[in-house]
Amino acid sequence: MFYGVDFQKLQGRVNTSYKLLDNLEMGVRFNLAHTTQRDVPMQSLYSANPLWSGMGWLPWDPTTNDEGLYVTNINLNGGENARASATYDDKWDKNWHINGTANLRWTPIKNLDLETKNSVETFFTKSRHYYSPMAHRAQYADQLDEGNGQLIQLTTSNTATYSNIFGGYHSVHAVVGQEAMRYTSTQYEMYTPEADANMPYFIGSLNQETTEIQYSETNETMLSFFGIADYNYDNRYFAQATIRTDGSSLFGSDNKWGTFWSASASWNATNEAFLKNVNWLDLLKVRVSYGVNGNNGIAAYRAYGLYGATIYNGINGYLPSQLENPKLSWERNLTWNAGMDFAFFKNRLSGSIDGYNRKTVDLLLTKQIPQTTGFSSIFSNVGSMKNEGVELQLSYDLISKRDFLWNVGGNAAYNKTTILDLGGDEFLGTTTRQVVGKSMYTYYLYD
Repeated sequence: MFYGVDFQKLQGRVNTSYKLLDNLEMGVRFNLAHTTQRDVPMQSLYSANPLWSGMGWLPWDPTTNDEGLYVTNINLNGGENARASATYDDKWDKNWHINGTANLRWTPIKNLDLETKNSVETFFTKSRHYYSPMAHRAQYADQLDEGNGQLIQLTTSNTATYSNIFGGYHSVHAVVGQEAMRYTSTQYEMYTPEADANMPYFIGSLNQETTEIQYSETNETMLSFFGIADYNYDNRYFAQATIRTDGSSLFGSDNKWGTFWSASASWNATNEAFLKNVNWLDLLKVRVSYGVNGNNGIAAYRAYGLYGATIYNGINGYLPSQLENPKLSWERNLTWNAGMDFAFFKNRLSGSIDGYNRKTVDLLLTKQIPQTTGFSSIFSNVGSMKNEGVELQLSYDLISKRDFLWNVGGNAAYNKTTILDLGGDEFLGTTTRQVVGKSMYTYYLYD
């Protein structure tokens, strides 16, 4: 048991579906969770953590004085008494997590489904940390930190799906659709080192020179259009093609959109007539694919010219802090893969082997530039790199009976990463570098 630790959670979930008409269905999923957590800093290695402070607290050192009050003038743990902190400090976090999805599916004609799916995810948090003078020395007491934040993500997906079988052998499946996402996050935090112990809240009497207020807001949007087509002939020959175009607000005004595609084919030789009588072979499938996909995994506003707060000659102001890059765009991966799946002896021995080669172009990296520009670096699309390798996976059933299964398995992989180009530079970075001809991260250190 730890004093000052408390956790409460309330959670609810609703899943419903309705058949409005013979060809019209509706569904709703809703989840709600609320948590309240009050704790001492259990995950921090400093003296308010009872586990941490307990290792340095000697058995003969008193935790209370003759009046029964917790002592804070001890000569260890920085004068911190973890038991007093758990009793008098006001530290809690409250979170609300709500997400829901509603979908509507209409089948206007046989084999054609039109569906819209719309979801919202929200997360609200509020926290308060107050360091009471009853538990801390004067230089650490009366610190107050309060904050709140919210995250809202809205997503819509609208698709048309067609599936059919022709002549008993030809199976087709096609999807066209559109997706859109909007993400908003805000954070608000206030801090003061000298709250009033009689009223430890943010009120107008606080010292404005020492009170700090921070606010941040992040917005991100993406719009996508896509199409998928699958073809299957007699469960022997398979082909798939996809294409999509995505527009992301993370990129520069000149290059927000990217188009990506893929094509794949496979052959299930097991279903061929000349292998039907091979009793020890259960699966033999050969696959090959090639595709181009995009990566937008960067922080917001990396393409924008930004300003940052500064103080000049005692006066608050702003100055340029990041150089604009309107040409910043998607990082692209060009990948081919060839593989084989197999199973023998009534599926007791199974596995797969894959070989791949992926070239990444327009890498999203920070590039150093001459400081005569007023900046030392710019975030941009720089150079290319290559990944190539082989993966093997095997599984074998040592014992396979009706009520007992003993299976062993293993996998092995080899991967080599090589940086091909960095936009004319031999390397980027300082201690951790990207070097042409080397792997992605190379340490540059003194012997």
